[in-house]
Amino acid sequence: LVLARWSESAEFLLNVPLFDRHADDPRIGEVIADFTTLLLLECRMQAGVSFAEAVKSFQRNLHGAIDHAAFPALEVLREARRQGQPRSAPVVFASNLGEEGFVPAAFRDAFGDLHDMLSQTPQVW
Repeated sequence: LVLARWSESAEFLLNVPLFDRHADDPRIGEVIADFTTLLLLECRMQAGVSFAEAVKSFQRNLHGAIDHAAFPALEVLREARRQGQPRSAPVVFASNLGEEGFVPAAFRDAFGDLHDMLSQTPQVW
């Protein structure tokens, strides 16, 4: 709702970074890499809908979009352009919420507390 008001648009695309590290490889614990993938989430704000209903709708859309996350955001944008419907997704919504936070206890034990962190996504606000 805040983004819809800020952008003065009831419809927009939101970039949602996902941590896409697959645990099906037994040696995945030995890999150090950026496993981030971007998911595009179409957001449509409807007039007269309560905040709670808007959040529930957003959550349903997010879960549905995650089911199709294997098709990367950049490919979605390229395909839209090929079909004559260019889109932009200049806003990223990132959350580091989780059961133990963004930094696992084993990391903190080995390296200490994390004091600064930066996440950058090109061509976004």
